[in-house]
Amino acid sequence: MRIALYYGTFYKNKDGVARTAYQLVEHLLSQGHEVHLWTPEVSEDTLEGVTFHHFPSLPVPLYPSYRFALPRHGFLKEMDEFDPDVIHTSTPDLIGLLIGIHANKRGVPLVSAYHTDFPSYLKYYHISLFSGMLWWFLRYFYRKCCVVLCPTKRIMRTLEEHGINNVKVWSRGIDTYCFNPSKRRSDLRKRWKAEGKVVVLFTGRFVYYKDIDVVIKVYQRIMEGRFKERTIFVMVGHGPEEDVLKREMSKAIFPGYLNGEDLYAAYASADVFLFPSRTETFGNVVQEAIASGLPAIVSDVGGCREIVEGSGCGIVCEGGNIQSFHDALVTLIENENDRHHMIENGQSYVNERTWFNVNQEIMRIYERMVQR
Repeated sequence: MRIALYYGTFYKNKDGVARTAYQLVEHLLSQGHEVHLWTPEVSEDTLEGVTFHHFPSLPVPLYPSYRFALPRHGFLKEMDEFDPDVIHTSTPDLIGLLIGIHANKRGVPLVSAYHTDFPSYLKYYHISLFSGMLWWFLRYFYRKCCVVLCPTKRIMRTLEEHGINNVKVWSRGIDTYCFNPSKRRSDLRKRWKAEGKVVVLFTGRFVYYKDIDVVIKVYQRIMEGRFKERTIFVMVGHGPEEDVLKREMSKAIFPGYLNGEDLYAAYASADVFLFPSRTETFGNVVQEAIASGLPAIVSDVGGCREIVEGSGCGIVCEGGNIQSFHDALVTLIENENDRHHMIENGQSYVNERTWFNVNQEIMRIYERMVQR
């Protein structure tokens, strides 16, 4: 098949969406399909065999590390010349909309993935009054699609409740060679001064819509209580609120943004993963943590809950409830046997979550669309 993709970024390991895109394209190429990809951003160590079409872009306000793609003359003609069997978009922006309208006119099957729960971000910027307008646009955008893909059943129900139909679950795989308990490093724990202590890990962007305020408050309660000498917090990532975190979590360790072997070692060298975000459609970092041998403490709002409940590796807390997250963390600090039992559950779970199996499902979806 000839498959045309539009992604807001194809910068390897930039975030969960980029990692998912990279795995999808790698799978398509391995199965002999022809791939053209339209994007404003490509990493240097990209895949061979893909034909790239670039867009100009501007930095996103407040988050300059992300780019907003701008339409350019001729990009739809390029797509016509490629003559794709399927068009797959991932970003509900102006370009994604133009591609959707064009695909409908041309009669080309269109699939789009709901990667990011944008409506849930609005309350963090105190603009929830625009929620209705945003859902109206998303309905308009996704109704142009033959299939809308989302990563969990919980998100599928949310989309359906807001009038978006033809939704199917396209989950996420995990590379268990990279994310694995064997990556644990005693020298790294020594550098963290973590011998004999429980290392609590957070990975992700330092932004309020990841509920970092909950992380801060839990940290402060632990540091004021009886476990302060037994616990170390490690905050992997970067973002606009980094200075706030460093000020409020003065004894935490901030290794910066990590990838590759450094990231794998950071995961495996920790003991508990704390991730209270309520805005995740899935939560790749949660699955990475579980694969690395960490029980995960997550919110009951969003997609992370489904991973923890499905794996039996962690604790689900009431979203935004600081006491709930604090109590869950204390439970895991105190009970090493419980942690080990959860880890065993998690390893059984991730061994079945290969990227090959996950991406074969999307291939079946593509094939059904083409055969209609």
